[in-house]
Amino acid sequence: MKFNEMSYEMQAHHWINDGRDPQRLEVHKTWFREDTIDFWRHRRMMDVIFEVFSVETKHSRWLTLGDGRYGLDAIRMLRRGFVNVTATDLQDGLLRVARDAGLIDRISKENAEKLSFLDDSYDYALCKDAFHHFPRPYLALYEMLRVCTKAVVLVEPQDPYIDLPSLADTRRPGYEADGNFVYQTSRREIEKVALGMNLPAIAFKNFVDKYVAGLEFESAHNDNPKFTEHVDMIHGIEHQCKMGKMKYNYMSSIVFLEMPSEKIRKELDRMGYDFIELIRNPYVKI
Repeated sequence: MKFNEMSYEMQAHHWINDGRDPQRLEVHKTWFREDTIDFWRHRRMMDVIFEVFSVETKHSRWLTLGDGRYGLDAIRMLRRGFVNVTATDLQDGLLRVARDAGLIDRISKENAEKLSFLDDSYDYALCKDAFHHFPRPYLALYEMLRVCTKAVVLVEPQDPYIDLPSLADTRRPGYEADGNFVYQTSRREIEKVALGMNLPAIAFKNFVDKYVAGLEFESAHNDNPKFTEHVDMIHGIEHQCKMGKMKYNYMSSIVFLEMPSEKIRKELDRMGYDFIELIRNPYVKI
């Protein structure tokens, strides 16, 4: 068995086992709450995307990849007014639970590295906190670009060794308990993908995130010391990043298959994205 096939099996079994563990099921329940510190973390990642794309894509065809936690990304999009969202994951057990509960209506069991959809089946794809789990992540990115017509959005950890300011310490690979190498994204690699496919534009926004076990059960209210401590920690790290003393550990990347409208470009600017119009291949007639 090739390693990528082994990796798919390990990932699928991880979530099957996760759904059978009583302690983990208590954590699962918290994912649907919107008053926790953990929800506050994910809202920070998603709100900027919602703000950018709410201006004219709420009726567009959206696809979420690696959305195996009951399709939570799709659920949150639907709650923000996006009406045509399909949630996918390598295993669909938890997706079916959410569908049967009426939380989502479109699901598909998909390997992100080999999607079953035809070319141009969707307008936009969102892959949040899943890309770094894939054994061959850039196959998945090319698949997303194949099945979409307008843009692909990634929200992932940022590589500390490529984009400036890069770290100079010894590189040690990161692995997760479910067997995957943590494949972090970088601006330069995303740019090269876009240039290689002669795409018109990309956009990036950096931010800081920190997961702390147990925050799923803590309320995100200012009278909760754990919340104020967590917020202060995040803001402190972000200040160090702005001063160039530390590096942002997360990045929202958007790869555009067609030039975005002026409305979307204005929202990108308002939400703090770096929008980059790419030089097109001079030897190709468009």
